Amino acid sequence: MRRSLCRRLKGGALDGSTNVTQEPARLKPFDQKGRRIRRGDWVRLVGIPAVVRKHKGGTLRMFRAAEGRTFRVEGFGRYGHAELDLTKKVARFHTIWVEPDLLSLSRRRHPLLAEPSNQALERPGRRRANHARAPRRAGRSTPG
Repeated sequence: MRRSLCRRLKGGALDGSTNVTQEPARLKPFDQKGRRIRRGDWVRLVGIPAVVRKHKGGTLRMFRAAEGRTFRVEGFGRYGHAELDLTKKVARFHTIWVEPDLLSLSRRRHPLLAEPSNQALERPGRRRANHARAPRRAGRSTPG
């Protein structure tokens, strides 16, 4: 039992062969200047991946339109690629995943968005009632 566990930890299969597939290395979340990128940060797309430069058509056009613009990092993919949503600025309903070294940190996320909690999201002050307002009368801009 102990022997098989050691083989598994070293990367070998239980039968003694070494045909174990390894996952590709995960990219580190640092921009081109070495600054750490986190979910919620705003980044500028400063380059186009080499794989995309070989493409022709819509994908390349979309990356060229996004290059130089700022986007919020929505998250990170399985292999460390930053997820950028292009919906509001470039193309509707499009998301791209880019290597972090093609990004430049533009600004940090807002502290309230970093870790949502009930206390941070509540506003101080009185709460409004859930009833409808009385309709305003036409023709009068000021009361009284």
